[in-house]
Amino acid sequence: MNMQAAADAAITQARTWRETGVWNVTDTDTAMAAELLTSLPWPTESAHSAGDRLDHLREVLAALAVATATSRTPMGWFLGQCAAALAPVLQWQPDGTADHATITPTPGEITDAETAFAHIHDFLAALQHS
Repeated sequence: MNMQAAADAAITQARTWRETGVWNVTDTDTAMAAELLTSLPWPTESAHSAGDRLDHLREVLAALAVATATSRTPMGWFLGQCAAALAPVLQWQPDGTADHATITPTPGEITDAETAFAHIHDFLAALQHS
């Protein structure tokens, strides 16, 4: 499963939970969504180089992981699923060099992750209006 498909699966499950009443969005959930939407460098077209794009993606992924750890609600589950789905942009391996270089995703993988993040962004924005 690619990153976009995995993130979309998490979004679909979260929507189902909201529709069936399993997840009643709380003020804390809404505040967390607002904080993520306003404080993160969501990927933009101004980040042209693969390195800049990857830096944005990794920073957002790290923030999703931190937010996951601070929520014990369905919001935490959702953010955790999104972080897990997008983990391929944060791969590294001990390669015998001093800095243990990361495995650089392909341009297609970076685009896949950016599309997934855009879908996550849209879902978090929708929580603001629920």
